Amino acid sequence: MQKNLGAAVSSTIWEAARTGHAQQVEALVQQGTPVDARDPGGKTALMLAAMNGHTATVQRLLALRANPALVNREGLNAAQLAAQQGHTRLAELLEAAR
Repeated sequence: MQKNLGAAVSSTIWEAARTGHAQQVEALVQQGTPVDARDPGGKTALMLAAMNGHTATVQRLLALRANPALVNREGLNAAQLAAQQGHTRLAELLEAAR
């Protein structure tokens, strides 16, 4: 049911990234949301997209100049978080972008 727009449109860059809504992520950045803003848990949109295996969203965030070298509170970057979740190709893409 995530394809149902309207109420399902993400209101934060973090939720948009977590759910793989690349266009919404881009719209929020264009409206002034900092691309590397951190959620209350210390994760960036890039980290959230990577953890959830959303390649298109990761690519869009990188194109928007998200920083793949940033680390969360545990000291892990987006590539490491993707790898932890078994998203090996995505982790490799992020490592190449660093």
